[in-house]
Amino acid sequence: MNSSDLILRDLILGIFILVIILVGPAVAAVFLNRRHQSRHPNGHPYGWGYYLGFCGFLAPLLWGLTNGNFAGCFLAGAIIYYPFAILTLCRNRWGLLILTVLSINPIIWIINGFYISKRWNQMATKNPSLLPPPPPQIPQAKYFLHLEDQVKGPFSKEQIRALLTVGTATLDTQCCKEGTTDWHTLVGSGALRE
Repeated sequence: MNSSDLILRDLILGIFILVIILVGPAVAAVFLNRRHQSRHPNGHPYGWGYYLGFCGFLAPLLWGLTNGNFAGCFLAGAIIYYPFAILTLCRNRWGLLILTVLSINPIIWIINGFYISKRWNQMATKNPSLLPPPPPQIPQAKYFLHLEDQVKGPFSKEQIRALLTVGTATLDTQCCKEGTTDWHTLVGSGALRE
């Protein structure tokens, strides 16, 4: 092969690698962002953060390919970049901030300065909008009580305990679970069980 063929081969290889490094993280970031948006429709998009997280994995490899020290750059990436790239992919604000500083790129610093400032509170570790919704609450049983020759209620178990404490009701007070017609004493009805 002559030198012009080697230059052409290196150029094609370089363009191929650059496309993989730019397009691969972008496609993965779009996928993760769509998944996040479908799970958290009220949350802010995080596509740029996902993109930077994936680029944090690829940057040391690109440096290794360009300077000929692939193993050294991979090791440096594993020690320095990869932990913060993982944190960034997990929407950790400190991971994104440190990965931004490690980029050693003033343009990225400026872009991410605006990006991080808008999402700093949302990327908090225990942000309620990022947590799954709480399980539905099971409605508590309520009871009608026969007090002072009248049927009163319905009362929750906590309210019945309070009535017992102040002496308005006793363990022998008749009660009926809401939705039924059977009357029992409080002690025999299950109204005092947890």
